[in-house]
Amino acid sequence: MAAWAPTITSVPSRLLRGNSYQISGTQFNGLSCGSDYGDDAIMASNYPLVRITNLATGHVIYARTHDHSTMGIATGSAIVSTTFDVPAAAEPGSSMISVVANGIASRAKRVTLR
Repeated sequence: MAAWAPTITSVPSRLLRGNSYQISGTQFNGLSCGSDYGDDAIMASNYPLVRITNLATGHVIYARTHDHSTMGIATGSAIVSTTFDVPAAAEPGSSMISVVANGIASRAKRVTLR
């Protein structure tokens, strides 16, 4: 599954709570659109989730993502990006940020929330 995981190539190392930032990398939309059942249920999973974990408390918070550079799946080594909004309620301090696509998380990068 490591080959399916998104990777982060760039993200600011200092993030202000309540602000928006761009994060870039590969495979942000995963390898599948999700699933569907007949004509009454569709579960899309081809959009990036941004997860922030505070290192002091272990608390996890998800950032809203928008303005994706693509919604294409299986983008391989192409660099893609999305914008994320750091929640104002996020705890300040040293944290780890990762991108999750199709339920698979990237390796986390260290960031500082202020």
